[in-house]
Amino acid sequence: MERLAFGQPGIRDNDVHCQTTSFNGSEVLPNLPSMSTASRYNRRVFSLEQAVGEEPTLALLQERIRASRNCLEAVTALIPAPLRSQVQPGPLEDGEWCLLVSSAAASTKLRQLLPSMRQRLEQNGMEITSIRLKIQTPRR
Repeated sequence: MERLAFGQPGIRDNDVHCQTTSFNGSEVLPNLPSMSTASRYNRRVFSLEQAVGEEPTLALLQERIRASRNCLEAVTALIPAPLRSQVQPGPLEDGEWCLLVSSAAASTKLRQLLPSMRQRLEQNGMEITSIRLKIQTPRR
């Protein structure tokens, strides 16, 4: 990075974050250098989902999250309505799917439904060999 000599004008923080309206409400244009920051770096703007998709490691993680959500959608009809809000999709790794449950009571009820959940996932073509339940305690 090139340093300016003492006393030479340069871009300072106040030049970048200047006020664009005067006190009487009329529009005042900022006094910025001719080359904008965006044109200097020639940055491409894209969504977070696009950025994740372009990075192989994050794309794989995103696909696993999507697959876990799809599994939960497939078995949601089997979960009693009052318990649905207490269940979150968890990690899906090597055919083992984890469901995050908010309480021990909900976990006990879901444990009874595991065989029918596995069967539903199999019917939908999802290769899940086991389902794990993990009680998720609220963060303090």
